[in-house]
Amino acid sequence: MRIRLSDVITGALFAAGGVALVAEVRNFQRDARRQELLAESVRGERPHRIVVVGCGFGGLAAINRLGDLVGGDPRFDVLIVDQHNYHLFYPLLYQVATGGVEPGVLAYPARVIAREHHFRFLEAAVQAVDVLARRIVTDAGPVEYDSLILAPGSTVNFFGMRDAEENAMTLKSLADGIDLRNQIVECFEQAARETDPGRRKALLTFTVVGGGATGVELASSISDMIYGTLLKNYPMIDPSEPRLLLIEAQGRLLSGWNPEMSDVAARHLRDDGIELRLNTAVAHVGPDGLSFGSGEAIACATVVWSAGVRAESLVGTVPGETGRDGRVRVKETLDLPDYPGVFVIGDAAAVRLPNETRPLPPTAAIALAEGAQAGENAVRHLLNRPLRPFRYTSKGDLVSLGRGAAAADVFGRVFDGPVGWVLRRAVYLVNLVGFRNRLFVTLDWAFVTFHQRVIASFGAYHKPKILTREFAPQAPSEQEPRKAA
Repeated sequence: MRIRLSDVITGALFAAGGVALVAEVRNFQRDARRQELLAESVRGERPHRIVVVGCGFGGLAAINRLGDLVGGDPRFDVLIVDQHNYHLFYPLLYQVATGGVEPGVLAYPARVIAREHHFRFLEAAVQAVDVLARRIVTDAGPVEYDSLILAPGSTVNFFGMRDAEENAMTLKSLADGIDLRNQIVECFEQAARETDPGRRKALLTFTVVGGGATGVELASSISDMIYGTLLKNYPMIDPSEPRLLLIEAQGRLLSGWNPEMSDVAARHLRDDGIELRLNTAVAHVGPDGLSFGSGEAIACATVVWSAGVRAESLVGTVPGETGRDGRVRVKETLDLPDYPGVFVIGDAAAVRLPNETRPLPPTAAIALAEGAQAGENAVRHLLNRPLRPFRYTSKGDLVSLGRGAAAADVFGRVFDGPVGWVLRRAVYLVNLVGFRNRLFVTLDWAFVTFHQRVIASFGAYHKPKILTREFAPQAPSEQEPRKAA
């Protein structure tokens, strides 16, 4: 009998479906037994409640560690609280802003994470922490805890510059990424029909403030978007017209990193035509551009602020010593002094290692390490076991520098170009949550590499700053007819 390929595929699909059905039945039976045990435990003794606030990198690491230690254990009730019902892979947000990946591939449902570990999830904004009453205050009501892991993340630090807060764009959320992509595309759309040379120049000038990893990666990705995709689709704009600047107040990019990484990044950015302004502090950001302390002003429609972060305001409700960036000082076991069982991690915590004078920087890698340790210590606290001190050794740093280029510092050795690019992409994929997200990010990268970036703008849903009154296009005069697009 001849076996057809379609028969083989059909049989494989039925077999896979059968295996999946058996697995689901077993999962259902196991879940039912766990619920039964939990109910019995509640009738006898209330389970220990661990509350994790925040589902970013620190919170996710804490959740995974708790899942390994107490997932399904009826003695523990773990509740995850976040104002968003998804985990956001922030390091790739700049690619959403520049059409490299679609927004949905960076989000993973928090309820799926909770379900996989047999935990609970509550979508709510946490407004305050009452350490004396051992509860958090949320817009859904108070939530009591026996042990608390606080990982609310950070917000943009404008260093008291109200004008920058009002006029600059940011990149801290999916909405920010979509807004910035709309802004860049709409600048090209309006420049394509603008007849006034001054306004056209301002529309095609893009400024990124802050030479940290986010600023460097965003600037190089905007350059890729402009010269790799946008100019091909806007032939009426000359390649010499767009102008891209990266402003940094300190003397080098990537401050605090290996100096060789700073040099590599600066060289790549300059080769891509990006103007670097080092040792330059921004004095004012207005609706029509920015100016420096020297008095020099730059007219530009787009200013993106990535000059730093500070802890969320929620951290201010926690007792303790805080720094200028709002981070609260914690012990080496990651809990608050005088308040055992309250752990603060990630961008909210100032963790100082032994023999160090400055706290660790607020990076994703450090938040992941802190989260895992805090998850374990939260369990140890409830079981009256000694807490383990947090220790961290940096494995290096990675920064993307545009298409086919990146720099990787691995234990002090710097890899440049394609090698760094491969390492950077590999780290992205390993840390992305969910097979679907990894698959679609890989496909998006392949599409961008061999074709072009996404340059559709969705202004009807996210209205770009360029479409506000200050940047509304002027109607052409009769003496100066509009040029054909």
